[in-house]
Formats: sequence, C-alpha cells, structure tokens
Amino acid sequence: MKPAPFRYLRPSSVDEVVAVLAEHRADATVLAGGQSLLPLLNQRHRRPTVVVDLTAVTELRRVVTGGDEVELGALVGQQLPAAVASSLPLLVLALPHVGHVQTRNRGTIAGSVAHGDPLAEVPLAMLVGGGAVELVSARGRRLVPIDDFLDRAFAPARADDELVVATHWARPEPGVGHGFVELTSGTTVAAAAAVASVDGGRVESVRVGVAGPVDRPMLITAELLPPVDGTDPGAVTALGRRLGSGLVDGVAFIDDTTSHSAHRRAVAVELVCRALRAAVADGMRGADEEKSADAPGVGPVDGGVGAAVGSTVEVRSNRNPDPVGDIESESVVAIRLMVDGRVRQATVESRTSLADALRTVGVTGVKVGCEQGVCGSCTVLLDGSSQRSCLVFAVQATGVEITTAAGLSGPIDELRAAFVDQFAVQCGFCASGVLVTAAAELAERAEAGTLDDLRGDTIAGLLSGNVCRCTGYGSMVAAIGQAARRLAE
Repeated sequence: MKPAPFRYLRPSSVDEVVAVLAEHRADATVLAGGQSLLPLLNQRHRRPTVVVDLTAVTELRRVVTGGDEVELGALVGQQLPAAVASSLPLLVLALPHVGHVQTRNRGTIAGSVAHGDPLAEVPLAMLVGGGAVELVSARGRRLVPIDDFLDRAFAPARADDELVVATHWARPEPGVGHGFVELTSGTTVAAAAAVASVDGGRVESVRVGVAGPVDRPMLITAELLPPVDGTDPGAVTALGRRLGSGLVDGVAFIDDTTSHSAHRRAVAVELVCRALRAAVADGMRGADEEKSADAPGVGPVDGGVGAAVGSTVEVRSNRNPDPVGDIESESVVAIRLMVDGRVRQATVESRTSLADALRTVGVTGVKVGCEQGVCGSCTVLLDGSSQRSCLVFAVQATGVEITTAAGLSGPIDELRAAFVDQFAVQCGFCASGVLVTAAAELAERAEAGTLDDLRGDTIAGLLSGNVCRCTGYGSMVAAIGQAARRLAE
C-alpha cells in the first residue's frame, strides 16, 4: 500500500506549475490537500511520474468576495469561517457530510470539485447553487460552468495540461433558501440539494440536484407558474416528488450489495422532497432579511487569516508553505521533523508518508492501519489540526509542529482519566488516534466556550473517522462526554 516512485516538485507560482503540466501532461498529477489523491497513489490506481505539490503557491490561497459571487482559490480548505460561509449557505450545509473532520482539516474545496467523484457533496452543492471552475494552462485561461465541468465520473472537463486555480460560487439573493440531505449505508447511497426562491410565502423557482453512483450529479431547474404555496407542506412535497421523479426517471444507478438501482431511485426522490422542504422553510425564514453575507466580518480560512466581504486576501494554511525544491525519485531527502517538541531527523524517499516516517524515527505510538485515510489510527495534530498522517507526505511536514498522543497537553489529563473510568481502552490500537481527535475537539470547544454543547450524537459523529475494531465506541463516547463535562466545570 505504498505509492510507486515519483519525482516530487514544489513550485512557488502558478506559472511554474503550468510549465510542469505543459511538459509532462498526463504523466503529472497535482497535489493540493491530497485527501483523495493519496489513497489512489497508495493503491497504485494512479502512477504519475511527477507529483506537483501546490502548497507553496500562495496566490492559490486567496478569497475574493464580490457582489454576486465568491471566488475561492484552489488551496482554500474545507473548514470555512463565518465571513465566507455566510455567503455560501448550501456549501456550508454540504461540508459536514464530506469525509471526516481529519480529512476536512486538510482537504480543499477545489480538490473535491476537480476529483470528479459523482457521489461527492461539494460538486453537488456547486451544481445546484451555481458556479464555475477557473482553469489555467500555457494556452490561456478559461472559466467553465460547473454543469459543463462535471462531464463524467472521475473525469471532469479538464485537459491534462490545465490547472484548477479557483472555484467561483454564486452568492444567493435574499429570500433564497437552501437544503441538503444525504443517506449513507457504508457508502453514500444518494444525496440531494435544493435551492428555492421564496417571495411572500410563494415558491417562485427551484433548483434541485441529486448525486449518486452514476456518471455525474444531476440537476433540474423549474420556474413555477403559478407559484407554489410555501406554507403548504403537502404542496411542497408534491412538487419535490414530481421534480425528483423527473430527475431520476430512467437513470440507472449502480447496483451493489448495499442496494439496487430501483431502490436508489426511490431514495433519491424522497431525499429531493426533504431537501426541497428544508430549502423552502429556509427561504421563508430569510425572505425579509438581508443575508448575513453582506455583514462585515473576518474569520480564518484554511487555518489562517480571514477575508472581509468585498475584499481580496491571501490566506495562510497549516500546510507548510516553504518550498523544499526538486526531489528526484531515485534519491532520498533529509527531513527535519518537530515531533512533540523534539527535533527528529530522517532520510526518506519523496513518496514516504508522514506516518511511516514517524515510525521510522521511533514514534511508534502512531499506528498504521488502512493507509487510505479511513481508520484514523495514524491521526496526529499538524500545527494543532487533527489530520491523517498516512495522507501527508513526510517531505510536506518539514517546519510543521507535529503532536502525537504522547505529546498532548490541556484536555488530555481529563481524557485519560475518563478513558480509565469508562473502560474505554481495549486493545489500544486505535486509542492514540481517538485521543488526538478528541483532545483537538475539546481544546477547540474550550476556547470557544461550547463544551456544554458536546453531546453523544456529536461525539459519535466526531469518532466516525476513527475505526475501533473492538467495538468500544459506547465507552469512548461516554469517556469523551465525561471529560467535556469536567472541563466545562
């Protein structure tokens, strides 16, 4: 489960990236957050000869908020601040369904769109909300509407020599409501999103979309003449059923051991109804209010500084922006890691994961399980953010503060005591990743003053990214809840 050898490049400008792509085309792949790419590399489904790391291209971190759209640079992450999130309500509804907290801490918005997974939530939100993808190559720059960009599964309309530099999101008008729902059973069965324009209690137009195991997410738009009474749940449900049925009629969802195509079509119609009802209710609440996107505010983007409405700003990231140069696959590179406050040095190949590098230097508390970013056993803090160390290359971690379970401070004393009290540690393999995940969440909530809001369902959702083979989740949920209560006191 290791990538094939490749040449690693970390350029510092878009022009340099474009030049590399023009030279190597299909033999090169672009690395942004890497949360979709690294599993493919680890499984050798992708075998590029050149990996181009965008981390040092600071111009890709900018956020531009204009009158009718929000431009998110290709390195803007999936943890959006209030100042940006208030302008993109449908995206905000979709993001909690994307992966797990550890992958969202490193993943990028543009990376999810460019990956082209027909089940992915971010492309569906963009398709229904409206937007476009900005691409740059040596041949020039072009803006592709998202409906055209999502050509087919895992093969969006991007040429081999083109780089996605930004996604452009339409900002909704006042009185526009949003809804997003998803059903999962091991994997996503289907997801639905809806946008409804409401005026005076009447639903005048809607956009609804469905994502599922098909070639691409689907969209239908309807101008309603006469308008539908938004206060009548039956009328809204009937509209949703009619639109949903038309959307998936004749669509052959993929059959698997989870469910069959006919079942998925029925589920998709029901999800459209629920998403539309939520969107109409949201639009009714906000019909007479100015959207909070026009209120001033500043918040962190991708772990750094924020963007005020109507401004252009570069945003920092917890991914190390310092270039380390060109590393040939035949050679090895000396790296310097700051682990739990102690400097550790190693010599690794460019394809070596941070998880493997940590274990090489003796940090065996970091466990290696799936190497696909699924089990969470390798979770560490990178500059205070919980992330999968199997989905980060070791060469990317130079200059980053790495914290393992052994180096945790703050909430960890209460967590350890609670885990003992609740008998929450069994074989111990997953424990380090769980403790890191929980400690990061408790520390963030302690700073925000929201420890009292941490309840069982929220904790269970937090632990969805950590696999416990001993099925000790109940004890872990109880232990984290106990630690939260004691810290709040």
